Amino acid sequence: LCQEASCGEVCLLASAALANITFFDTMACEMLLQLNAMKTLLSACSDKQRVDTPYSRDQIVTVLANMSVLDQSASEIIQENGVQILIDMLFEKSSSGSVAEVSACERVQQKAAVTIARLSRDPEVAHAAIALRCIPRLIELCRSPPERNNSDSVLVAS
Repeated sequence: LCQEASCGEVCLLASAALANITFFDTMACEMLLQLNAMKTLLSACSDKQRVDTPYSRDQIVTVLANMSVLDQSASEIIQENGVQILIDMLFEKSSSGSVAEVSACERVQQKAAVTIARLSRDPEVAHAAIALRCIPRLIELCRSPPERNNSDSVLVAS
């Protein structure tokens, strides 16, 4: 569904279902990795028609965060330009200013920081994150409350 979704709502619902599945156990994450879920979700992030809200990115980064505990996920992230996508998520801002959307943006930033940290145990991911200037953004999130939507959970994750 995420791969063939023609609108954002379908992708949101499908990625939310995948996010729930990844909370079950690592075996579910391993199965999703074998089914190329990471590739599909990272590809969807680049398609503004499929992933058009912070709510969708929240669900997708939840899947990525849960799958990042698997050693094999690092190579998928590298192959699919996932480090850049995760860094882009560190810049998530609300366009409407609604409480729900701001909360979704906070969750996206927090989970992106956690995912980058988990994946950085792989030297190739760590080097990619450094080369893509992830460290200055993490420092900025720590130093500037408005950059992290005044969220303490983003501060801790960063």
